[in-house]
Amino acid sequence: MGRHLLQVSSPTALHQGVWGLLALVVVQSSVWASALAMSSYTGNPIDTVFLLFLFSALIFGGFATLAFYLPLCLAFTVPLMLGITVWVLNLAGMESLWLLATVAVVFGIMIQSALHCNRMTRKALLAGQEHEALIRRLTEEKERAQVTLRSIGDGVLTTDTRGLVTYINPVAERLTGWRNEEACGRALEDVLQLVDEGTGERVRDPVGACLKRDGLVALEDEVVLVDRTGERESSVQVSTSPIHNYDRQIIGAVIVAHDVTELRGMARVVSYQAVHDPLTGLVNRREFEARLWAALETARAKRTQHAMAYLDLDQFKLVNDTCGHVAGDELLKQLTGKFLRRVRDTDTLARLGGDEFGLLLYGCNLAQAREVADSLCAVVRDFRFVWDDKVFNIGVSIGLVPVDGSSTPTDLLAAADAACFLAKDQGRNRVHSVLPQDRELAFRHGEMQWTTRIQRALDDALFRLRVQRIQPLDPSEPMMAELLLSMVDDKGELVPPGAFLPAAERYNMMPSIDRHVVKLVFQRVAQYENDPQLKDIACFTINLSGQSLSDEGFLDYVSRQLQEQEVDPKRICFEITETAVIANLASAQRFIQELRQRGCKFALDDFGSGLSSFGYLRTLMVDFLKIDGLFVKHMSKDPIDYSMVESINQVGHVMGIRTIAEFVEDATTLEALRELDIDYGQGYQIHRPEVLL
Repeated sequence: MGRHLLQVSSPTALHQGVWGLLALVVVQSSVWASALAMSSYTGNPIDTVFLLFLFSALIFGGFATLAFYLPLCLAFTVPLMLGITVWVLNLAGMESLWLLATVAVVFGIMIQSALHCNRMTRKALLAGQEHEALIRRLTEEKERAQVTLRSIGDGVLTTDTRGLVTYINPVAERLTGWRNEEACGRALEDVLQLVDEGTGERVRDPVGACLKRDGLVALEDEVVLVDRTGERESSVQVSTSPIHNYDRQIIGAVIVAHDVTELRGMARVVSYQAVHDPLTGLVNRREFEARLWAALETARAKRTQHAMAYLDLDQFKLVNDTCGHVAGDELLKQLTGKFLRRVRDTDTLARLGGDEFGLLLYGCNLAQAREVADSLCAVVRDFRFVWDDKVFNIGVSIGLVPVDGSSTPTDLLAAADAACFLAKDQGRNRVHSVLPQDRELAFRHGEMQWTTRIQRALDDALFRLRVQRIQPLDPSEPMMAELLLSMVDDKGELVPPGAFLPAAERYNMMPSIDRHVVKLVFQRVAQYENDPQLKDIACFTINLSGQSLSDEGFLDYVSRQLQEQEVDPKRICFEITETAVIANLASAQRFIQELRQRGCKFALDDFGSGLSSFGYLRTLMVDFLKIDGLFVKHMSKDPIDYSMVESINQVGHVMGIRTIAEFVEDATTLEALRELDIDYGQGYQIHRPEVLL
């Protein structure tokens, strides 16, 4: 009742039950007061004394009981005091005056005591209410924390300062195989078994380091959590923090284990895809060159010798042209299996290109490597490839070079390629070894021959343009086209750029070639309306090299040609490879900025092939991203490549950049690109390059 009355803010807010209680108290005290007053007329002193003691007991008892609510206390005490006053007034003589004065003093003391008692009672009741409210809040907070811990997606464990488990949540139960009831009281290392993913060794106790440091401890190495049975492993990220009490004293630690099994699995797949050929499963050219660098370093440091073979299949083009790419892919897979059975597990076999393979033989001199190469030739010579009742005899030409630490991977690959070409020239299906004393001479001689031919092509206008259309996947968008460069050889046949551009780059001839290409393209584009091959094309793309980007006079040359040829800059789009941009970032930014101000467009070619693609994209102002064809080519079969294409497209669109997918070679890939809302497609499925007449 007292707690209820304390919550009432005013007398008008009292409940009807309280008014009834107040009336009852007044009636009772009035009856007792009347009895006392009447006793003074009976004249019986014993009855009077008895009633006086009884009334005193009633007053003090009621006072103590009802003091929590002052109106009730007064309603009970005042009538009784009036009864005593009447009794005193009926006494004769001066005694009545002294008694009346005493009653007044006592009544005043009682009022003061009632007020004090009321205040103390209220404080006690309020303290009780606050205590109950605090308990409720603490209970709610505890329940909220427990629900959060049960619902969180990470494994959570807590320990005391001795490292004994005090709690694990359901996710931690699943990861460790321990139930909370079983784990509590056990040592943490028994419940949370962490091992290094690389070495398999137990990981140091994170709680001990956390308590010692009194701060967050995160395990930076890749860690695996082994469950109770030892059969289930989960890749986790683990962090540990100390738990403090109100006085900031450490009372334990909390360990959070974030399950990253799926994430690390995807990272491994992406990492594998980045360095492996999706068709054969062999390492790709990029990884092969990295391993070749490492082999060169060990050869220099330890003065050991390795060997490298460059393999080029004979008659592979015949299989592709006769039976299609599916047959060619099957041929490559079958030969890969046969090659792998002839080399050691420690050697590196890689697919370098369409029908080209590289083999790195560790710890082999040239004579030993020659035996391996001869055995590979024999395997291919005895192999018969059958497809649709057609039988093909396949050959392989192999160029062999020593890896002794005196060259670079580029030089070695070029020398091995040259040796392979000599093997073909000598009759195919054979091995040609490049000896240390003639390797450099042969390589330099071959490149110098190309530089002579390139200079003659520049002087005699022997470069030709080929056009390949870039089709918008949205029919409402304009058509684009890439203008490609070829060179006419001594026999009047077109030489692809891959044959002469490496030599041009090595001897810094690319700025001259790019100037020639810019002039050729601008001349054709200026007259495109009268050109039946180009009149429906809205924008033309031109490839530029990194050397031209760093050439201080190249920007002025392009600007001057735009003005002299009277070309609409909006119809020109320059393609720059991601590698060239990164190597010449400052020059590339200036080149792009100035020509974009004139109206030219820019495309970032082979986007996605570099690990820093997205980071550099923020610093460049480009209009198009040309998605690396290595991802596009197999995206209809490989979910990782599909995801890469999808991600690049999404990032490009978020940044307001349109996307172009290269290497579109079949209808399935083209349809997949439409589903992803890729803006443009380019490849043999859309248009094969044709020479501009």
